[in-house]
Amino acid sequence: TPRAVRPAAPALSAVGVRRFSTAASKLAAAMQTELQHEKEQYEQPKIVKEFLDKSDWEFMHVEGHVNMSVEKTTEAGLKIQVQWQLTFPTDMETEQAAEEPEESTEFAVTVTKPSGDTMIFYCTTHRRETHRFLIGNITCGKGPDELQQQTTYMGPEFDDLQDDLQQGFDEFLKELGITNPLLDFIDATAVDKEQQEYMRWLEGVKDFVS
Repeated sequence: TPRAVRPAAPALSAVGVRRFSTAASKLAAAMQTELQHEKEQYEQPKIVKEFLDKSDWEFMHVEGHVNMSVEKTTEAGLKIQVQWQLTFPTDMETEQAAEEPEESTEFAVTVTKPSGDTMIFYCTTHRRETHRFLIGNITCGKGPDELQQQTTYMGPEFDDLQDDLQQGFDEFLKELGITNPLLDFIDATAVDKEQQEYMRWLEGVKDFVS
């Protein structure tokens, strides 16, 4: 039986190689220009360093990832973790068209007792002097993994609760450290993280095509 012959891969012509090299060189140059511009314009918000210098929260993030978090444990043994993600820049034209433009960041507060019992608050930062965050839903159960399943009951809409319950939950979160300095830090790092990752992406693509 004759052996099957694997067809040879088509050879790249000299013209094809030159075209790719030319396109890659142009792209690399454009990426370098954009990267240089971003680096010249970049300045980390002062609030980030100021908060970390004074705070008892431990800040965690990984290069190349969109998630961020802060954690601490209270004297009563409650483990508190606040999680959020980077946010993309606001479209200025859309922002100007809005009646009351404002930036906000979604975040989750996970409170875990030594027993493993856990409560998760799903919230959004809110730029109002009298109210800096809004609670959307609250779920409670045995451990974060159980509560983050798609079939988990998320609790009622927060706005549907009686006023005294809403006030009680607000005060509870504030006592745990969900205060204006942390919320300002969340908003600042959400935007700053996106800028840092954009510059890292520019660097990576530029190196790839160079």
